[in-house]
Amino acid sequence: APAPDLRGVAGEVLTPAPAFRLLDAAGNPVPGAPVRIEVLEGGGSVAQPERVSGRDGRVGLTGWRMGEGVGTNRIRIQVTGRPGSEPGVEAASQALVLEIEAVAEPGAPARIEGERVGASEGQVAEPLDAQFQVRITDRFDNPVSDQAVTFTVLAGGGQVSAPGSVTASDGTASPGTWTLGPQAGSQVLQASLVAGGTTLSTSFSAQALPGPPAALQVEGSPPLTAPAEETLGLEGLGARVTDALGNPLSGVEVIFTPAPGSGSVSDPVQETAQDGRAPFPAWTLGSGAGPQTLALAVVSRVASSTAAGGMGLGIDGFLGDEVTMLAARPGACRLPGALLQSYGS
Repeated sequence: APAPDLRGVAGEVLTPAPAFRLLDAAGNPVPGAPVRIEVLEGGGSVAQPERVSGRDGRVGLTGWRMGEGVGTNRIRIQVTGRPGSEPGVEAASQALVLEIEAVAEPGAPARIEGERVGASEGQVAEPLDAQFQVRITDRFDNPVSDQAVTFTVLAGGGQVSAPGSVTASDGTASPGTWTLGPQAGSQVLQASLVAGGTTLSTSFSAQALPGPPAALQVEGSPPLTAPAEETLGLEGLGARVTDALGNPLSGVEVIFTPAPGSGSVSDPVQETAQDGRAPFPAWTLGSGAGPQTLALAVVSRVASSTAAGGMGLGIDGFLGDEVTMLAARPGACRLPGALLQSYGS
């Protein structure tokens, strides 16, 4: 009868090696009988396929190597001649045949590969709209189950919902939801597995984008006073736009509007650079003496449906700041004055 529950490792020699015995009709061992071993299923191999039974009628199946894939391996053992006859010579009578099966299981983890479905970028401090998983396989690419995988955020300060996960039957493990950290830029998640004293690891990267505009602030110090109708370069001033977590926003339009009686600006709309800073335009003061104010604003707009069924733009939020300075009459000497800044929303 076939040996029960034989299990081996894919691509490895079956250990311990099974054996069978040849017996005559009276139950006595049959020594010296030639047999042939042939692989029927699983793609493995058998060393020395032509063998002879021993004095006790026993034939050992040493050297049976499992195939590289997982699943059933099957061999057929056939008595090819009478005791004492030359191996490989077919018996004149009907041959005795025995089939034995063994199950090849995955070997030790040898590779870890990352798989991502969905976008690799998202807003800071928000969950990524993507699914991540790793696949653990042996040296023949067979999935390995029941392996503990650790997921660690290496850069960006985010977190995952399942930092420790165990591989399923298909060799996969997932960190769950990856919530990005508060800092805009590249963020990195590492998956690692310790197997046989060796660490296997792979990493995922994601790009964290700033959130919507949440703060507008004047940076730098303008002149305290200036003559009326004078044009001020204001090269040292900037308007910095950031999100709620302090990340700078590029490509945001800042609108500069002088208050009534406060003159004019050369270019009322300035765009923020990579550092979130927009330069001040040249400001020509009004003709009157006294405080003059230059207001700054960022208007955030969102798409909305119209009554006619089309699309329009609606105001989603407003950020504001202003610079106020003291202007003297033309030709008058500069006054000590004071800089006034106020911040509003």
